[in-house]
Amino acid sequence: KPMFNQATMYKSISFVKCSNHSNIDYSYSSGAVLGGLICQCDANIIMNNCYNEGNLTSTSSNAEVTTVAGGLIGAVRSDMTIYQSYNLGHIKAISSMPSSSTYPELNSYAAGLVGSFSQGNKGIIKDSYNRGSITAGTKYSYAHGEETINAAGLVNGYCDIIACYSNADISVSTIYGTTSGTNRVTKNIFAISNGTL
Repeated sequence: KPMFNQATMYKSISFVKCSNHSNIDYSYSSGAVLGGLICQCDANIIMNNCYNEGNLTSTSSNAEVTTVAGGLIGAVRSDMTIYQSYNLGHIKAISSMPSSSTYPELNSYAAGLVGSFSQGNKGIIKDSYNRGSITAGTKYSYAHGEETINAAGLVNGYCDIIACYSNADISVSTIYGTTSGTNRVTKNIFAISNGTL
């Protein structure tokens, strides 16, 4: 499992020369957040010379859930600085709904380094890269509801990216059940990020 499940007790933390080599499959009904080193970080974080080589799969099953997977960190809700770090593992985030739900709101975010970075915080990623495939998707029993699916080479979120690259396949997908209906879908693929360069 990741070194930290949830880094909330600290004002700031630093990770230096840390790595994950294990494949991790994590499933939670109310929304799964998975990262190779940290699942969710609410503290200001500096990460230097860290990497992930394991394949990560995050899955959730509920009517209104957000599923997140990131090679290094699942979700960051604070300031972050990442440099000289990388991901080689395959990263996947899949949200699904149970058959008892009718109008779900499902969100899936997957990225090579940081699955989700919250707006309003300061973020810098420098001299880092991703070489693992990225997949974000949803599965429905009924074709009703809303969904947002974001897959990014480095990060889902707005931050400064300096001297970085992603060289990997990136994909998004939706699988519907047999019931007909309408659905509002937002699918985004970002070669690097949906932020600033």
